[in-house]
Amino acid sequence: MIINIIGWVLVGILVVVAVYFPDYIDILFFPMPLIVSFVLAIVSIFIFGNDDDL
Repeated sequence: MIINIIGWVLVGILVVVAVYFPDYIDILFFPMPLIVSFVLAIVSIFIFGNDDDL
């Protein structure tokens, strides 16, 4: 449950940065695929692994 919250927090941070600080997207562009894949992995683990937490 805690890791699931952390995953959504990371997604929220990425969205906020993309909306309010578009200049930082150039800085985050290089590690972005790694960050996105990491967040998707966390979210998918908790979506498909722990249905009772939803």
